[in-house]
Amino acid sequence: MYLSKSGLLPRLQSAYSTGHSTETAMVKFLSDIPLSIDSGDLSAPASLDLSAVFDTVDHDVLIRRLKTSYGLSGLVQQWFQAYLIGQRQ
Repeated sequence: MYLSKSGLLPRLQSAYSTGHSTETAMVKFLSDIPLSIDSGDLSAPASLDLSAVFDTVDHDVLIRRLKTSYGLSGLVQQWFQAYLIGQRQ
């Protein structure tokens, strides 16, 4: 991708970056808060909206993948399905 090769994306950019995902964004976000508090800095996260993450994912494929790759079923699978209702692809 031109932006990556040209060094135009921020180092911690998660969207559209190879090797980065919502998981890496969440890990960074959640690890920065205690580090900031420990160093005496003010930590006041405003919000983190990950809802657009599911806009381009085929929900049926996602549910099948969660079941086959991660063994999610039952109540947890129902929770994911309920969350995805009304989300667009």
